Amino acid sequence: SAPAAAASVTIVPTGLGDDPLTVRYDFAVTNSFADPLLQFRVLFPENVYATLSDPLAPDGWDPIVLPPDPLLPDPGVFDVLALGDGLGTSLTLGGFSVVARLFDGAAAPSSLALQFFSPDFELIGEGSAILPRPVASVPAPAALPLMLTALAMLTLARRRAACGRASVWFPAPA
Repeated sequence: SAPAAAASVTIVPTGLGDDPLTVRYDFAVTNSFADPLLQFRVLFPENVYATLSDPLAPDGWDPIVLPPDPLLPDPGVFDVLALGDGLGTSLTLGGFSVVARLFDGAAAPSSLALQFFSPDFELIGEGSAILPRPVASVPAPAALPLMLTALAMLTLARRRAACGRASVWFPAPA
């Protein structure tokens, strides 16, 4: 029988730029095992994802990505190993991420498979994480034009106040 999941992973996808096929997945892991969690894996279906890149993890964790291979077939893997004590029981840790590119025409799956391993690399739990739809990245306004516009408006308001005029102008009755 398959091991039960006693840990969970929350995934937040974010679209990157103008390319709707490239998504950054940010992960937070919660450990519900009786012992510290020292390794987990997120599996990316080989028929959906073309590449995985740019793995990130908090200090004390070592991330690695293995790209999906549709010829084997073999899913892509985002694998993270604790370099120290790992994640204690009932604790949550974020700061894990990976960039994935979908195949043209492929839709992101509704969930991703998860695997959790013991210190001696035995599978101790598996499950899946619901995958919400990616949030489109919103470009921040350019700082310099925004600052110059605000400065121009403040200068205009100050000049009007110095001339004794109200900030709202009403035409004189005819």
